[in-house]
Order: sequence, then structure tokens, then C-alpha cells
Amino acid sequence: MKTLAIIGGGISGCSAAIESARYFKRKNVKCNIVIFESLPYVCKKLLVTGNGRCNILNEDCSHKNYHGNPEFIKSVFSLFGIQSNKEFLKSVGILTKTEDAGRIYPMSGRASSVREAIERELDNLNIKTHLGEKINSVKQKGGSFILNEKYRADCVIISGGGMSSPAHGSDGSCIDILSSLNLKIKTPVPALTPLIFEKCGKSLKGVRSLGSVSVLMNGKTADKSFGELQFTDCGLSGIPAMEVSACASRLLLNKSNSVTARVSLVPELSEKQITEFIFSRKTADPEASSASVLSGFMNEKLAVSKLKKAEIPPSAKIKTVGENDIKKLVRIIKNEDFIIKSTAPFNMSQVTSGGAVTDGFYNTMQSKKIPSLFASGEVLDVDGKCGGYNLSWCISSGRTAGLYSAKYIIGEKINA
Repeated sequence: MKTLAIIGGGISGCSAAIESARYFKRKNVKCNIVIFESLPYVCKKLLVTGNGRCNILNEDCSHKNYHGNPEFIKSVFSLFGIQSNKEFLKSVGILTKTEDAGRIYPMSGRASSVREAIERELDNLNIKTHLGEKINSVKQKGGSFILNEKYRADCVIISGGGMSSPAHGSDGSCIDILSSLNLKIKTPVPALTPLIFEKCGKSLKGVRSLGSVSVLMNGKTADKSFGELQFTDCGLSGIPAMEVSACASRLLLNKSNSVTARVSLVPELSEKQITEFIFSRKTADPEASSASVLSGFMNEKLAVSKLKKAEIPPSAKIKTVGENDIKKLVRIIKNEDFIIKSTAPFNMSQVTSGGAVTDGFYNTMQSKKIPSLFASGEVLDVDGKCGGYNLSWCISSGRTAGLYSAKYIIGEKINA
């Protein structure tokens, strides 16, 4: 009996195992499927997604929501799209519901229910799990592989994640394995992680505000996102900051780059509207402090910060503030630049940007260099925005790898 080894028991690896086992069953073929997982149980990282609610999918998995080869991404989702993935989850016992911005959650509202359902389906399909077994080496020997110098496999799927959240199993070891097999690797960097600025007022820690953040390199916009921003004691977090962090991380690899974040607040009002409002308050309430005028349309702590940046004392009466100073203040509110020192490290990031370059794989997830090797999930050079996009990719790419690795083992022709 042949053996399919899957390295990594996250959602991608488990999806691959289930898809391959079901295909073998339909074809009445026996195959030994084994998942190697370094942690005590499978799908541990699922438990911390969506604040414990598990934002498992998103209705709109257009390639525009991902970094990576768009044609490769489109081809994977064309085989296993979101509706197909909903049915896949239903088939293991999980019903889903769609909420704001197309975010899809388990109807139970519990990430643990997804993990438990996946675990039960692995048992139902007689898929073996070697838990607490970290694979550090994969070597080719003849027409097969030897894992950790002791396990033999005819075909291998590498699904062990990137370098983000090492406490949940993604420690970069699977990227190292692919590198050892001479596959091309794009340098991994943290993604979906906070931005760290060279200078940032600690007084803004915890302040939230609607707005946009752009990543600029040498003054040109490289990426941009909009939503609720959250200021930290050393920079910026919130979904928009996290969504542009992959771009910032990549640009910062080149130490000579000048990388800045442009933060724009009060999206509901234009510069003209803000200016007109401030001048109207000068007429209506000339004795009011500058800070109290700004607090009429923005967070008070942010107002004080912007006034100081514009060199206007927050306590100064609005009647004393000149026209040019008001225009300067408004420009800062709408566009303030911060030098990005770094992005938060891998252990604070949700996903990894970079990994095995998809040019080295067919859209079946099969390696072009080693036909009996497949890969899926975060270990590949594909990463998405916040909102269920990354788990969508993990499930779709995992199912693709599972299906085509089964076809390969059976000896069926694979149309890449």
C-alpha cells in the first residue's frame, strides 16, 4: 500500500487529507494517509481566528484580495470556490453564516466546533495523525521520500504554514524543508501585523478612529487600506494598518528604502469642509479653545496630537489662530506622514507573506521539479487581507493538493 504523508495538521493539511481520502474511497483505492503535526492536536491555530469565532471564509475571494500570482490564485479558486468550501464544511458537520463584509463564520459561533468536526472526519476516514511529531527533514530516496530519517512516503504534501504564530505551529520549518529540496523561496516577512513608527505619541495608545493608511516608498503610494485604525504606544494597528503591513515589510527588506505611512483621518469631511467648520467656530465661539473646536468632529486625544504637530497650543483660543495655521492643521488631519521603523515581528503577525514561489508549482499544487511533491496553504507565496481570505486560501489550496496528489498516486493523468 502506498503512503501519502502530509506535513502540517492545520486547516490546509487536514483539508488535503480529507479530500484525498474521499477520492481514494470513490475510486476504491487503498492508501495510507498520515498527517504529521508538531502540536498535541490538529488545527490549533483555528482556535484564535476571528477572536475565537473562526472567520473561516469570505464570500469574495477575488485575486484582488491577495498578494501573489493572480492567475495561480484564480485557477485554484476556480476549482474549489467559496460555495464549494461551504459544502465541504457542511460535509464535515459545520454550517456557516455570512456577516458584514462577506465574512463567513461557523453558525455555532465557536472556532472549537470547527476543529472538533475536522478531527472527527479524520477519524471517520481512518486518516492517521502523528501528533507531537515535528518533521525537520524530507529527503528523496529513489522514487520515494524519507522523513526524519525514519518514515517513508510515496508522495508528500507540505502544508505546515509560514513563520507567523510559532506558538500555533507555524515556525518556518516547512519553508526550510522546501528550500532544502531546492525550491525557490521568496523571503518570508510578517503580514497582517501592526506598523511600528520611529516617532509616535504614547498618549494615543488605544485611540480608535475611522481613516485610511497608505504605505509610501520615496513618496509614491505602494499600498493603501481604509477602515478603523487603532493607535498603539509605538505605531498603528487595526485592520487597515495590518492589511498594508505585508507591503511595508517587503519594502523594509531594502534598508536604503524610505518607507512612510500616510494617515488620513475624518474621511467624512473634505479639507474644505473642515476648514469651513473651524472658521465658522471662530465666528460663533471665538473664546473656545482650539482643542474644543476640533473635538467637535474628532477624538479629543487625536485633536491635541494634531494641534501640537501644527504647533498650535491646544489651549489657545480659536480666535487667535491664523488662517495659514488653520490650513496647516487641516492638512495634517487629512495627511500626516510617519516614518515606518519596522513591522511587528512574526510572533505578532497573523500570516506570512512570502514562501515557496508559486512559479515552481502547477495550479494542481504539484511541484514542477519534483512530481511527487505538493504544497498548500501559507507555505506558498500567497497571502490575503483580513476577513477570512487566508483561511479560504488554505482550504482551497489544501483540497487542490489533496485531490491531485491522490490522482498522482493512483496514476491518473493530471492536467495542469
